Amino acid sequence: MDSARPQPLTATSTNTVLLTSSMELENEEQKLEYRCSEPSMDTGSESNHDLPHLKQVKVHENYEMALPCKKNSLKFCRKLCKIMLKQLNNQDNEFASKSFILLYSIINNLVTLFKGTVLDDERLRVIQRGILINIWKKHREQVCYMKNQKVCLVTPGEWESFFSADKFANHLRTHTNNFKDILFLINLNTIECEQAFILLYCKVFFTLNMLFIHTFLYLEIERDSKFKDKISNFDDFALMALQPWLCRYYNHTRGRFAKECCGKCKICRCYSIPANFLERLGWARLYHQQVKNQYSEIKTRKTNSLNKEEITLMFLFWTNFIWTILK
Repeated sequence: MDSARPQPLTATSTNTVLLTSSMELENEEQKLEYRCSEPSMDTGSESNHDLPHLKQVKVHENYEMALPCKKNSLKFCRKLCKIMLKQLNNQDNEFASKSFILLYSIINNLVTLFKGTVLDDERLRVIQRGILINIWKKHREQVCYMKNQKVCLVTPGEWESFFSADKFANHLRTHTNNFKDILFLINLNTIECEQAFILLYCKVFFTLNMLFIHTFLYLEIERDSKFKDKISNFDDFALMALQPWLCRYYNHTRGRFAKECCGKCKICRCYSIPANFLERLGWARLYHQQVKNQYSEIKTRKTNSLNKEEITLMFLFWTNFIWTILK
């Protein structure tokens, strides 16, 4: 992530061609282990740019008493899986239905952009919801005690499987038979057009997935006071859902990020911590605040009350945010 000052969240990014083209166009105790492998990000030296003044997380006076449960990541992901599958499986859910109509309109116009044709309009429209449901069923299995009795927390690799763009594209590839189930329903003239279409298809679908995740986080899960009371580090998980690479540098037992923790644990001493980690963490928190500000405008709303235009604007927000600001 670039250390430049955050860009304003406007719908004018060139990446919004993804949407513009559509308008023309988810208990056994065990020792906590961390396997810190090299993350897929730059680990260069500290930037010369000055980081804006950021409030540091205040340490609780009785810190040991305030420590979160190390299984909170499991609780967070299980709750997210539950709400996602509940919403997606409900055919009468207006928010999900309107969102998938938007997704299909974008896919349809991407086909037009590449001078192709849709061979089975109804099947291409319906299959998208089933694909996302299958992806989240697989997520649920990852964190389910009945499926994995050794699970005690969500590992960095599993976290990225939930929230990263690259892993989501892999899930799409798996659940569409290497995209053959999609390409079978459309006709594109060349292999190059098919490859370009699949690239944009993955970006569009991941954008919708992020829209679902964070909309349900802030309009559904965050309102569950009993659940939030059980997870004192809810905000950290919401941040890592936005920036999944941070999970590799998070101490789940203490509920702190590397270099803000103890300086002695495996996380703080992990060899792959970027030299400019605190700077990048600071910018990640600023970007996260932008997302929270975006949802604060509609925090009193129910998801089903959002109309087509509002969902479209949210999609524009996430398109610009993911592919321009977080890139």
